[in-house]
Amino acid sequence: MLDGIVTALGTLVVVIGILLLTYISTKFIGKGVAIRHGSSYMKIVDKIAVGQNQALLIVTIGKRHFLVGTSSSSMSLLSELNEEDLEEIPNLFGSEQKETFNQILKKIGNRKK
Repeated sequence: MLDGIVTALGTLVVVIGILLLTYISTKFIGKGVAIRHGSSYMKIVDKIAVGQNQALLIVTIGKRHFLVGTSSSSMSLLSELNEEDLEEIPNLFGSEQKETFNQILKKIGNRKK
């Protein structure tokens, strides 16, 4: 009986150790990937999906802005934009902020009471 408990606790410690090592290693790997993919010269200012695997991007390089079309197999420069072209478009659904996941869960919890 005691042998079974010791074996179960030992197995639990090993599983927790493996999970902890996996968590730590993915944190370090993720930071390394983020550093390599960052750019000091280019920035994606905005992105909108226009179809499956298709998007329009506004890319800033230095002080110049470009409209770029992307798909799963290609990328095309559509236009260079001026500062005047970059006017923010108001939200079509009003000024309401989207609800966070936490707010939705609280609403659902309040309904059950």
